[in-house]
Amino acid sequence: MEIEHRPDFKRFVIQINEDIAELRYHKKKNVMYFTHTHVPKELRGQGIAGKLAKHGLEYARENGLKVEASCSYITGFLEKHPEYQDLRA
Repeated sequence: MEIEHRPDFKRFVIQINEDIAELRYHKKKNVMYFTHTHVPKELRGQGIAGKLAKHGLEYARENGLKVEASCSYITGFLEKHPEYQDLRA
């Protein structure tokens, strides 16, 4: 499952056939704000949202960014994964 970063659209995506799962964000200074995660019904139950979350958080880490989340999925992911606590703004 390949994750594509589409910086012009401020999102990370996984496309399988015609279905697109996405993690949306915006950046301000050195903070990456995760705003929305969407996985189409046809793709749910395969861990896709988790893969997107992990990829987005690793991208932030690699680029020296802190993170904030208004997306409930990312907020919950951060609570369950202490290895990303150092990224919180």
